[in-house]
Amino acid sequence: MINNFKSDWSQALCCARDGDFGLINQLFESGGHTMPGIYFMGRALAETGRELERAIAYLDEARQLDPANPMVPHAHALAMARTGEPGQARSAIRFWEKKNLPHDLDLLGQAAITFELQSRVPVDPPAIPDSNPGKLGSAHNPSANPETGEAFNCEQVELSGDKMTHSCKKTRGSRLTRFYWRWRIYRVLCRFEKAMISQDPGAGLRSVYEVMGHGHDTGSLHMAAGVASEILDDLGRARDHLLLSAVHDSALPHFRAMLGKVYWRLGWDELAELLWRSLTIEGPYDFGRHYHLALLHAGRGHDKTASRAIRTALQDFFYDTRYYYIEQAWLRWKTA
Repeated sequence: MINNFKSDWSQALCCARDGDFGLINQLFESGGHTMPGIYFMGRALAETGRELERAIAYLDEARQLDPANPMVPHAHALAMARTGEPGQARSAIRFWEKKNLPHDLDLLGQAAITFELQSRVPVDPPAIPDSNPGKLGSAHNPSANPETGEAFNCEQVELSGDKMTHSCKKTRGSRLTRFYWRWRIYRVLCRFEKAMISQDPGAGLRSVYEVMGHGHDTGSLHMAAGVASEILDDLGRARDHLLLSAVHDSALPHFRAMLGKVYWRLGWDELAELLWRSLTIEGPYDFGRHYHLALLHAGRGHDKTASRAIRTALQDFFYDTRYYYIEQAWLRWKTA
């Protein structure tokens, strides 16, 4: 039924995404309460975050008129998620856990922006900005604490399910060979990846701390610990680990993407922007540049620019955007 008017309505939806509701309003008024009008108007309101209660009402009606249309419930879930109300969010989570996140790239992109925006917890910036991570450690003391400059020591934190108990020792008394520790670190990172695929960042963080507890730390281990800590909403710990990752290898592109994410969630947009704009495009990889710049624009209220950036991220750099950055955002949002 929608396909009869697909061209006009699709054009109207594209205009609405750019902030121009003139054409879609014209079609809606002339088309009356037909299925295309109800669906596309509800979806336009949901994608742009306008009049969400009205969007939910339209999409509820569209579900009744065309229950077989798979796009309608995803747009409905997006509208509910964007309200920020716990009850509506739980309904969206139940639907997406059952049906998975939308395959439509525009709905998926707006869902990701919603997850990320609702995770921000702005705080005052530090007295000493993290403008030069290299000053926070050295080759002689690569594990210097970013806040105090003292030898790094993982805080005693209880973790049961979402909480942890661990103490990270900085002693190197092992007689095992360098080859063995390289192999063990590789195995730990493999376990970490499996834990993240299983959506258990707590287990991933435990596996990393097992080897760090023996006094072995690398840029990759700190990177993994930072990613898991960010998903677990421990932004202070995430920031510390990601800065230490930079001490070991400041050229790591994923370090810049994820540290920028921590800064952005804390409300330090200028620091985040410096890191994200430094990300380069290398073949099929942009290392999260377009995805994270979309978040930056969305956080500043530049919805048109944000929509274009997230569309580029999903169209040109789909795999990493969908299965790395959006998957992390979805896991954090649904367990918050």
